[in-house]
Amino acid sequence: MAPNYQLSKIYCIRNSKDENKAVFIGATVRDLDDCMFQHTRNIKIEKLMAMDIYKLMAEVGVEHFSIELISNFPCASQKELNVEKGRIIQQLGMIENGCNSRHAGRERKETIKAYKEAHKEEIQAQRKAYYEANREKIVAYQKAYQEANKEKMAAYKETYRIENKDKIKEQQSEYRKKKREANPQQA
Repeated sequence: MAPNYQLSKIYCIRNSKDENKAVFIGATVRDLDDCMFQHTRNIKIEKLMAMDIYKLMAEVGVEHFSIELISNFPCASQKELNVEKGRIIQQLGMIENGCNSRHAGRERKETIKAYKEAHKEEIQAQRKAYYEANREKIVAYQKAYQEANKEKMAAYKETYRIENKDKIKEQQSEYRKKKREANPQQA
């Protein structure tokens, strides 16, 4: 059965151990009691424990959390509901001061892009560590792939050369120019 977005609600989950502070903003079409029940069950699901709200609930104890209606928001789609939820998250500063780890209303690609930009150095360090730990395996895989796909790679390179002829000439010209400037005796 398709969700009835005319029943949409924006809610917050509060932590009574922290002066009843709102810690999470959510949106649902379900009854709030059912929604809170699902949140308390989610702390038992391993892959969801990466989410800040579930870490906090597990750490403090689910009995210290309650759900509260912020507003009813009848709408036509999940996207409209997420945009409103995102507006409220930003308005209340819940990305910086709560457990909402991403802006609702954003497309998944936008969220991933923002995360990668914010954690660029950390991601590079992780990739470098992974490469160093698995260098032999990676190099062996690359060699095997290149050997198995020689024709495909040659065709791709030729197509690239044809489509980017001017760009390649420009890069080569720039390279030679820098080389002459760096070493004027050989010119």
